Amino acid sequence: MTQFISRRRLHVAFVVAGLALEAGLLSGSISAQGVSSDGPYRLARNDGFNYASGAHVYDASLNRLYSSGTGGIYQTDLGTMKLVSRSTAIRSTGSISLDAARGELYVLALHDNAMHVMDVTTGKVIRSFDAPAWFNVVYEPTKGELYYLRGDKEEVVVAAQVV
Repeated sequence: MTQFISRRRLHVAFVVAGLALEAGLLSGSISAQGVSSDGPYRLARNDGFNYASGAHVYDASLNRLYSSGTGGIYQTDLGTMKLVSRSTAIRSTGSISLDAARGELYVLALHDNAMHVMDVTTGKVIRSFDAPAWFNVVYEPTKGELYYLRGDKEEVVVAAQVV
């Protein structure tokens, strides 16, 4: 089990670096200086992406990383660290979640109160529906449920999978 250890100064440094990267003020990889060596993990290397993004989801079966950002949805092969595809069908995306069995990526579009479902093979939006949530979407595969929520509300919307 992974433990979250709060390190305010380190957190602020990463937030500032992330904002600078998103704004295009910082390029390349972020230095590993100041990274804690607590726990079972040690920094192995830094790999750079050619895009800035805010949310990520990992597909273990394909060794792919899906990332969302202002430029769309990016799919990166982590074995080669190469960009496989970029879909601009949805811009200014927020949180994302993956149903690997169906090959569907659930994408919250920022500020338009919509959930878009993308086919990860084609990169095309296959359906959309109203989802007044800006912050988080989580797919729970054992129950086939999709949870989406806003950080300023005291509720979570649960959408059950229709077979």
